[in-house]
Amino acid sequence: LHQIEAKYVRQGYLRGISGQRESVKLHNVSIRVGTMIISGITAVAATSSEEILLGRDVLNQIIVTLNGLASVTEIQA
Repeated sequence: LHQIEAKYVRQGYLRGISGQRESVKLHNVSIRVGTMIISGITAVAATSSEEILLGRDVLNQIIVTLNGLASVTEIQA
């Protein structure tokens, strides 16, 4: 988020699978999927993880097909 100079929105809280509540910073970003750009996405900057999770705000705008047997992931915008 620092590298892309994402706009800081506000402080928030996140509760993970451990149940621990963590203070996080929320940023406004746009995500590019192929040729499609999805704007107005709130990204969470959490220090406890480097993983990226996509929420329904993104997933409801694309089609994702996971074919584990073929080790293929397809994304359609």
